[in-house]
Amino acid sequence: MIIPVWMKVIFAIVLFFLGASVFSFLNVVIFRVPRGEEFVKTRSHCPGCGRVLTPLDLVPVLSYLCLGGKCRTCGSKIGVRDVLIEISGGCMCIIAFFRSFMEPVGSIAEKVTGDFYARLLAGLFVFLFLCVMTVIHYICYDTAKIPNGTLIAATIIGICGIFVTSGETWMSRCIGCLGIAIPFVIFAVITKEKEHYALALLLGLSGCMLGKERILVLAAVTILTGAIIFIVRKLLGKKGKFHLMTAVYPAMIIVFLLGDLLLEYFVL
Repeated sequence: MIIPVWMKVIFAIVLFFLGASVFSFLNVVIFRVPRGEEFVKTRSHCPGCGRVLTPLDLVPVLSYLCLGGKCRTCGSKIGVRDVLIEISGGCMCIIAFFRSFMEPVGSIAEKVTGDFYARLLAGLFVFLFLCVMTVIHYICYDTAKIPNGTLIAATIIGICGIFVTSGETWMSRCIGCLGIAIPFVIFAVITKEKEHYALALLLGLSGCMLGKERILVLAAVTILTGAIIFIVRKLLGKKGKFHLMTAVYPAMIIVFLLGDLLLEYFVL
């Protein structure tokens, strides 16, 4: 079935605002969890004046642009990071679902649900895993800690993702998991930092979903992004601790969304 270009554009727009809306909520989670605040029942409000935000204030990206990045009541500035996270969420959603429908899935779920729903689930679980990784990354960046609740969510999504992501043999998944998790466990034992154990868990889950070949690409991209970020920090004179999550997070986004393209490039 050939889908017209105009229909693809409409799908992309819908997926963008869907992803941006989800990441708009994740902004709330990132802000409130470290402070011990409720993020489900309590309505969104301005941190400056406390005014409860209306639906018009909560339209992803567009509200920020229309309000000039400020609260309409008190004029408090809305962080640029928040809107950038929303934009990144919209882009991730588009790529995750388009990629799942453009490439063969061959997952375990395909035998049960059929081709269409298997592709839908593949895109959904990749997107959900990156959602959790986004929360973990920014909370870790802000507080140098990784909440246990986010690790539980990542574990549940990761285990489910094993059955719906691109077909890999169990041997390939096991090698992918242990091959990248064990070095980080050893590193965590040496450094005695809990966050490195958490990283080992997250990378192990990624290895289970990606398989042995893609996890090698993830390792290579992580080293590259880490080196770039480290050099940029030095050039800008940034002080403070360099968190490995800073390098792992962008690498995961790249490999989960574009890993097959990178794999073909490296193979060629």
